[in-house]
Amino acid sequence: MPACEVMISNSAVANLIRENKIHELDLVIETSSELGMISLNRALSNLVRVKEISLKNALIYSLNPAELRKLVR
Repeated sequence: MPACEVMISNSAVANLIRENKIHELDLVIETSSELGMISLNRALSNLVRVKEISLKNALIYSLNPAELRKLVR
């Protein structure tokens, strides 16, 4: 699993971009896992769990280290 956010273009994503509400895209990604979307922190936490990367390295790349720590626990 790659350590990156996956955002799939759907009507919610298109509307947020069109309305310049980019700050709300994280919520769409987080609530659309059934469509294959995954946040950066979820991808990083999965990599830590399978021991592909250390928590220390994951925290370096995380945009929200506090959230990542909660996900890893």
